[in-house]
Amino acid sequence: MLALTVKIAEIKEFMSKLLRSETFDEFDVKSVIIESFARVEVSAAASGERLRWTEIKPYIYDLIKRGQKPILFKVVLALAQDEIEEKFIEAKALFINIIFENGGVKITTGMAEKMFSLQRTTERAWDEYVRKLLDEKGVVFDEA
Repeated sequence: MLALTVKIAEIKEFMSKLLRSETFDEFDVKSVIIESFARVEVSAAASGERLRWTEIKPYIYDLIKRGQKPILFKVVLALAQDEIEEKFIEAKALFINIIFENGGVKITTGMAEKMFSLQRTTERAWDEYVRKLLDEKGVVFDEA
């Protein structure tokens, strides 16, 4: 697997982009985990209804702002199905995993293919899409 892994260089700025700007608003939420004095988990509805980052972001921000600094904060975002069908026709699902842990933030990509392929063309295209998104949004990162 060729999944992209990047380490965020400017954590405070990135967390502001994640929680207070529109940087990731186009994505659906698959899951969110926040661990501090308690563990809070949010998962997309089993009914298949979309849970948009833009809808849940204010609640997540409020939880983090009012509580202790998390020891773990993990967000799994997914590209909307209509976007996948338009841009990545061989993919079943495309993910961005954002993990804040041990004082650092890393992002990894993931995907599920409709059919197994050794070519990895879609995976490379998704990784490049995420790199471009991060660059366009002014996210400073180093590839791991």
